[in-house]
Amino acid sequence: MAKLISQKTALKAFLLMACVALQSCASTEELFAEYDNKFCVVPELPSQKLRWEPAAYFESDEAKLLPRAIGKLQINVKVLKKLPDYKISLKGFADHQASDDYNQKLSAKRVESVKNYLIEKHNIAADRIIGSAHGENSPLTSILTGPVDADRRVEMLLINPQLIPVPSQPLVSLLENN
Repeated sequence: MAKLISQKTALKAFLLMACVALQSCASTEELFAEYDNKFCVVPELPSQKLRWEPAAYFESDEAKLLPRAIGKLQINVKVLKKLPDYKISLKGFADHQASDDYNQKLSAKRVESVKNYLIEKHNIAADRIIGSAHGENSPLTSILTGPVDADRRVEMLLINPQLIPVPSQPLVSLLENN
């Protein structure tokens, strides 16, 4: 067992040195950190596992928050309140049902709707919220006709204090006691 641990430690040390030499992503303090496919350290959340909802969806031609979107936002508010140094990035999108100009404005209204909810209902500081509108760019579907629910969204990304996006995968368990 000790030999296996020693081999793993040696492998990690070798990978760390290769990373430092090739990409300058890691340091010796990060010897036991988790690494991505480029051997850069994957940022860790505090020891508590949290759940994060990656998107809120809207009705066609609407910027009003739906009850199911509010439920998702409430989950993310719990995370933001537990992690007061973290920020949230909001990216608004629209389907292809109107002109590019109209969809750009609609996606901006959707971002504002989410931002206003976070600020007004939950006292999340405005400087913790980064928003951008993308109109009908980056569709999730390839359908060219008819409304596409998945494209009418605001994507929400948790950003750590070093301004590095936090992957939503480790955020798996709901906060039980809050």
